[in-house]
Amino acid sequence: RPASVEGEVRLSPHVSTPDIEFYTPWQSSSRPDLAALVRAQPKPGQETMRAPALRRRFRKSWCSWVRLVLLARALVVAAGIGVFLYLVVPQWMIQRRLDAAPVDIIECILEAGGMYPSGLRATLEFSVPRDVLRLPLLSFTAAVYGFRGNVFFVDKVDGVEVRKLLGAMESDEKISIDSRQDMRLRIGGDMGVQKYAAVSAMLDAFVKRPTVKVGVEAKVDIYARVWGLFPVPFYGIVLWKSLQVEAFDGFKHAPIELKKIISAEGTSERLLVVASAAVINPTPVTLVLRDDVQMRVSYPVDDGRQYLASLFVKPPMKVMPGLSASEATLELRHAPTARGEETLHTFIGDYIGEQEGYMRLGQHGGRLPVVVHDVNSSSALIREVSRGLVVDVDLKPMPIALLRSITADVVAMSLTGYKVIVHLYVSNPVPHTVDIVAFALAAHHLDLAGDILYNYKRDELWNPDGRYTLGPFENATLDFELNPISEVSWSTLTSPSVLGALALQAINQSVSLGVKLNLTASIGGFVQQVRYKNNKLSGRVCYNLAMPRGHCGGLPKRDLAPAADSSEDSDSESDRAMAPLFWSERRLQAIV
Repeated sequence: RPASVEGEVRLSPHVSTPDIEFYTPWQSSSRPDLAALVRAQPKPGQETMRAPALRRRFRKSWCSWVRLVLLARALVVAAGIGVFLYLVVPQWMIQRRLDAAPVDIIECILEAGGMYPSGLRATLEFSVPRDVLRLPLLSFTAAVYGFRGNVFFVDKVDGVEVRKLLGAMESDEKISIDSRQDMRLRIGGDMGVQKYAAVSAMLDAFVKRPTVKVGVEAKVDIYARVWGLFPVPFYGIVLWKSLQVEAFDGFKHAPIELKKIISAEGTSERLLVVASAAVINPTPVTLVLRDDVQMRVSYPVDDGRQYLASLFVKPPMKVMPGLSASEATLELRHAPTARGEETLHTFIGDYIGEQEGYMRLGQHGGRLPVVVHDVNSSSALIREVSRGLVVDVDLKPMPIALLRSITADVVAMSLTGYKVIVHLYVSNPVPHTVDIVAFALAAHHLDLAGDILYNYKRDELWNPDGRYTLGPFENATLDFELNPISEVSWSTLTSPSVLGALALQAINQSVSLGVKLNLTASIGGFVQQVRYKNNKLSGRVCYNLAMPRGHCGGLPKRDLAPAADSSEDSDSESDRAMAPLFWSERRLQAIV
């Protein structure tokens, strides 16, 4: 074959033959005459002619071809390395810088409902220091014209971080970057929720844990200019950034605090109270709900939790970072069972707390642990993500003034009889008219551990002239006349020790009492009992030979405008009106 022919031909110098040309596959397409080549094989001892020239010619051709092949291979390798560096190195450098970048979240707004029935509207404003963008001997500007990325909740399962896809976020906003300046960006986009279970898990963690971790994986095209002159585009850069964000931590930073009762409307079946509450949001996230939300509120009892009320939040509800106030409507209904009614009484009693002196209701500083569950909404998204959500919340009561002062007028009617009228200066804490329909007051000597002095009880108050009706936020004096025969504890009054102590108190016109008060009030037809206990109250007793023109202690009468904080003014107008009887009262006190 031609491939087996050597690269030289040997000819005898004694034979006169024409030159034989040597054919190679790349020099001619015709095949050499193999028979002639065989006949031309030299015999031993024959000299070689023209061999150096043929060898040089062959080597020169072969080296040129090898050089071309090697050059082509070098170019291919260089191109591959260049493509590799172009595709991998920028992404690696950017990702590395992004991982180490300290991102400061300035504002984050999450909007749900309204125009976003099945998704969220997210707006994020953050800053990154320019040291993250700085490169040696190089400055650049870059622009990103929109992006699309996936948002993840990074949860821990058995100590291992697991990415749970929340949804896809898309933005058309332009992002401008300059390596010579700190980067402060504001990005907004719509996020379509893809995994309701993941969003529900994140909501539960966001409410109950101190921090949550979220991440975004986005594919972007970056159009950069080096030194502001040379354009260098980078296409399809995939970036990942995760952030640890503060969460509510079960509202342990501060409980939800009731601030103001705005309105109250009642019927025979239910009572609707609109109130505002202060919420401490320790997170950088502003939550905006643009659909109505309802939830059930239960109160823990000995063997579980018992339904207490329903809570309604009208849109829009906005909870901003720091201290913010939100309005909600609380619906109270009469429980169909005795246990449910007792739960409401227990809650009211715990709200009032232990009272001593003229404290405001709820001023004890304690917290009420309530349970929020069964969240419902007209938004399908809110319904799905809050399915199964149960949150334990501490509620801080709003201080409410109820009982401001207690006095009594003792009027000698004859040598053997007398009249006792108890005056209670009270406040109506709700912006609605309140009718007191029943009243029970038990007074104990010195404190609640003492013997009972009198027990006043009226299951149905006679109220034709509105004497037991309080207007919205009204402060007024309520008068209750005791029956000395049936409502005074004579066994206590005949005790020498009690009688002596009362005599000493009578000289100073003061008395210390422990009070149990059961007040049954009606608000627009909704009847509710309030149980009030005060371990020790300081009252005032005035002894009169005839009916005085004013109340003991200067408490205002119902036909007068209420005077704020007048219960402690001993030089009031009523006392000055009773000055002519003062000497006679002193004599009567001494006799008693």
